[in-house]
Amino acid sequence: MTPYSQRDTRWKDVEINGTKLTIGTDGCYLTCLGMVTDTTPDWVVKKIGFNGAQINYTGLDKIGLELVEKSNTYDDVRVKEHIANNGFCVVRVDWDGSPKSTEDTHFVLFIGNKRMIDPWTGNECATTKYPLLTGYRAFKKVGNMDALAECLSQHTKLVDETTQLKKTIEAIKSEEEAYKVDMNNMKLTYEETIGKLRVELEGKLLMETQLQQERDGRREDSLKWEMRKIELMGEIEKLNQRLASDDLSLRDYKTLINALIKKVARYIQAVK
Repeated sequence: MTPYSQRDTRWKDVEINGTKLTIGTDGCYLTCLGMVTDTTPDWVVKKIGFNGAQINYTGLDKIGLELVEKSNTYDDVRVKEHIANNGFCVVRVDWDGSPKSTEDTHFVLFIGNKRMIDPWTGNECATTKYPLLTGYRAFKKVGNMDALAECLSQHTKLVDETTQLKKTIEAIKSEEEAYKVDMNNMKLTYEETIGKLRVELEGKLLMETQLQQERDGRREDSLKWEMRKIELMGEIEKLNQRLASDDLSLRDYKTLINALIKKVARYIQAVK
């Protein structure tokens, strides 16, 4: 038995017997029959008979079922007997639990131990979900080649889909591994490039520092020589002033002349 939701996208928009009603909106009963026959509700629609959108129970043999009992009142003892004999019983419930509303009939699948499958969700849950029970439909399974063939077809389709899903998962895993390798290689290349740039930048910074230090040294030397030239010019000026004095002895005059010559020589050297 395969749990189904009538709102499954595979069949929710399939119309019931040419009416505007669909399995998604009104196919709870059909979905229950699809579950117990291990087929699908859209396949059930093609096989059984209808009066409008209502099942008239003709063609049940085509889906491998036989109607055992139909009741518009709920009998818990009889429902449990049918579950014990056949493994399930389709139960009619009131959707909102209020007897005042008559347009909210819903069918669910009782499977025993106070559990059921709700075709609205396709999930198993407690039978207390719908407190107002209004009837039941009991079926037993009978041999039918169409149903068996459809069941086998559904099984084969499921196996094929599972195999394809496995292949897709493997392909995704392979792509993820390749992506990880590419990312790791990119990281290594990036780190290598950054390392080279860092070494190159550090070399350039060191060279610039050395050049700046050389420029600063030359500037400092130049300033020193300028100061020395100014100093020598002052000393020469003082010697000239003394030489202009009238009270110098010959000896003093010669001494001043020699001193002046030395100062001028130093000045010329400083200018060079």
